[in-house]
Amino acid sequence: MKKELLRIGILCSIFGFTLSANAQEYIDKKITEKNGNVSLATFKSGSNLKSANKADLFKTILKLPAGSELKLTKSEKITAGNFLDEKYELYYNNVKVEFGVYNLHYKNGELTSMNGDIFTTNNVITSPKISSQAALDKAIQSVGAQKYMWDDAESNVDNYKKPAGELVLLPLQQADESYKLSLAYKFDVFASQPMSRAYIYVDASNGQVLLSDAIIKHANGRNHNILKNELDTEKITSEVKDSELKNTVSKLAAGNAATRYSGTQSIETSLNTAGDNYILYDTTRGNGVRTYNLKKNTSISNTDFTDADNDWSATEFDNSTWDNAALDAHFGVEKTYDYFKDFHNRNSYDNNGSILRSYVHYGNNVNNAFWSGSYMLYGDGDRTSNFNVLTAFDVTAHELGHGVCASTAALAYQRESGAMNEGLSDIWGSVVEETYLPNKQAFKIGEDITLYAPYYLRSLSDPKSAGQPDTYRGINWQPATAAEGCTTPDRDANDYCGVHTNSGVLNHWYYVLVQGKTGTNDIGKSYSVTGIGFEKASKIVYRLETAYLSSNSTYMNARDFGIQVATELYGANSPEAIATQDAFYAVGLGAKYNPNGPDTTAPTTPLNLAATSTTNVSTYLTWTASTDNFALDGYNVYKDNVLLG
Repeated sequence: MKKELLRIGILCSIFGFTLSANAQEYIDKKITEKNGNVSLATFKSGSNLKSANKADLFKTILKLPAGSELKLTKSEKITAGNFLDEKYELYYNNVKVEFGVYNLHYKNGELTSMNGDIFTTNNVITSPKISSQAALDKAIQSVGAQKYMWDDAESNVDNYKKPAGELVLLPLQQADESYKLSLAYKFDVFASQPMSRAYIYVDASNGQVLLSDAIIKHANGRNHNILKNELDTEKITSEVKDSELKNTVSKLAAGNAATRYSGTQSIETSLNTAGDNYILYDTTRGNGVRTYNLKKNTSISNTDFTDADNDWSATEFDNSTWDNAALDAHFGVEKTYDYFKDFHNRNSYDNNGSILRSYVHYGNNVNNAFWSGSYMLYGDGDRTSNFNVLTAFDVTAHELGHGVCASTAALAYQRESGAMNEGLSDIWGSVVEETYLPNKQAFKIGEDITLYAPYYLRSLSDPKSAGQPDTYRGINWQPATAAEGCTTPDRDANDYCGVHTNSGVLNHWYYVLVQGKTGTNDIGKSYSVTGIGFEKASKIVYRLETAYLSSNSTYMNARDFGIQVATELYGANSPEAIATQDAFYAVGLGAKYNPNGPDTTAPTTPLNLAATSTTNVSTYLTWTASTDNFALDGYNVYKDNVLLG
């Protein structure tokens, strides 16, 4: 058993509280973080807590201080499995605590578990010293764009308005990985020259920008300046409203599409109102799937691709401007919609049927594709040394996956949460490709478009081949926490503390869970995992993302929640739950499955710690070894509560 100082599993026998009965009998297990946050609590079967008072439940288990409360923001019933999930957000003196989310989970009407992130609200200031306008000025200054979406009366992308500041309490990570709450104004700042969009948090006492949480997310993490420099062009003009889109077509049709990357496929199109051309507009999926031609411009205009006979042939569209790439985007988005609807009963990215817009030929040879917060943009690539046009099947699913994440887990685009945000999109790219195009390389992302070695963006089966880690804090891991040296997340300086790199850990966990694997990871742990296949693994991932993960979740949280999800879906000690736990162990997260049940006996404390041969850069440590009822995995070494190794 590893000597673990950051997280402690506690059985119900040492935890008591009073609800409607002697509730210490109901707790099965509880995981408490170093900061005291109860990240997960599970309840014994038959506890009959469905009528428990929620306020008492939160107060007793989470020990909420005076002035703090959790407010219900979402309740969702899942027919498959008979689940009910409730999402609560933390407030202190009626000010929202950003990233403070707690979830209650019911199955067959019984409370089975609760999980989330709660932050200490002691000694917190809730009165601002600067105005919202002064804070917005600071936010705009920090972005430094030439023009913003609210600058032009014609700009009307999804009715975007100049942001009004929302006062929130923002948790900021400290050197010891604890969090300090700072009162901040939150703004959704959407710039058009150059294009960027992020939640900007400005200190409400002094105007300092505390955090930029990217809303625009892109597939290519190789060179972030590519996106910044190539989008510095003309203004973004308005697009027609969704209600007007229906008026541009007269009837639905099924067309044949000779795509650039995926052969000839069937797509849904529409005949325009003039009755002389078919356009890439599918009205059968939610509120529609529509694909537009930007003709290398950066203004968001609604120019349709057209075809006279609905046979979108290579003769017509495999042309010098690569117009057949639009057929890939249209087909890819249709099938991504189908996947989430058919396998998870999800209606579009927001589960509200929102229209899915793709804009192809964005800008001049832009080497990126990205999710804007409400639609997708695809560059043509330079087609020489970086990328071909970026509408590959797995890339479209990846980008739409960001929309799903934004509407569910809302993982903050920084540190470990941001890495998991990217990893989930890669997983959905892999799953959708395997489901509809099984002859492609499902465990590689971007293999159809990448022009530099290893000729794909990322690999779920071998992350190291593309410069990613396959083990938590192993080879290729980038500093993700303040303790590791990434103090301030930044797009250009550190990729928001490694989001496109460290995503390899979640990617590889999924690969191991699907396929199974035997080996030894970077931290010397030997593992052997029996895979459970795409369908079961994807059900676990979907519920993990939509019901358990939240903005500030870490990799270790994902491990704990993932095991709980597998247990909910397939049963305790099931092959699926065992594989889920062992796959996390394979990538360096937590202990492997123990058939004798959880190890609740702590090892003895190591004694007689001594340091010798100490220099400015190193020291040699010795101690008397701990003993344990199971084999010891190793030791964590701390200095002033900071993990050294």
